Amino acid sequence: SMLTPPVAIASYAAASLACADLWKTSWEGMRLGFSGYLLPFVFVLNPALLWQDTLVAGAIASVSVTVSGAMLGFAAEGTVGGRSLGKAARLTVLAAALATGTSTLWLGAHSWLNLLVSAAGIVLTVAAAHTAATAENAKAAKAAKAGKSISA
Repeated sequence: SMLTPPVAIASYAAASLACADLWKTSWEGMRLGFSGYLLPFVFVLNPALLWQDTLVAGAIASVSVTVSGAMLGFAAEGTVGGRSLGKAARLTVLAAALATGTSTLWLGAHSWLNLLVSAAGIVLTVAAAHTAATAENAKAAKAAKAGKSISA
């Protein structure tokens, strides 16, 4: 593939342009392209994505996979909206992404509950980002308070 070592043609080009290590660039590319590796399996397991089912099933499947792909990206990158996620939050978002992406398999392609699962995944991702932001703000406030007491 273009990303996976040892072939990694795109990684060779990116590493060359960035004057970076080839292997580190390749592994980073694989991490960022993780959701793309799952995409062929998603299409095989969910024919509604190819619009081989009803319009409603195709739309529900598209929403579920889009939300799941975004969540997989957030988990792989470790940030949501510029806020860093901790390991526990990343694993939680990853688990929610997998649940959201496979919801059409275990709930059925025609079930409106898939949209509820997608909404729950979005809420969980936003909550993880908010928790990360709150933790960062608390850490910054603590560091600022410690800095003031030292200088006073």
